[in-house]
Amino acid sequence: MAGALLISENSSVSMSSLAFDHIVSAIRPAIERENPGLGHKLFESIDQAFDFVSLERLGRMEFKQCYEVLTAIHGTEMARGSGVDLLPVWQEILKALRADPRCS
Repeated sequence: MAGALLISENSSVSMSSLAFDHIVSAIRPAIERENPGLGHKLFESIDQAFDFVSLERLGRMEFKQCYEVLTAIHGTEMARGSGVDLLPVWQEILKALRADPRCS
């Protein structure tokens, strides 16, 4: 199985289950701590046993908050040397998020 980050109707990032589980486990606590309502929106699909996180319906502010959390977690992981094998996935995610109009 694999997982996916659905960014918009025309943009998504697919990844292995291992990468998906790692990234979700890394970002979920931070997002839920910062904004519990946003955490519920993002991770509802996972709680219902689906292998995707969707940012498709997020407004600009929520989208930017997700981007900031993902960027911070990525930086922390790279500084610690954890998740280095997932660097290409992280880069693809961050590139796709930056390309979305809600990020500007």
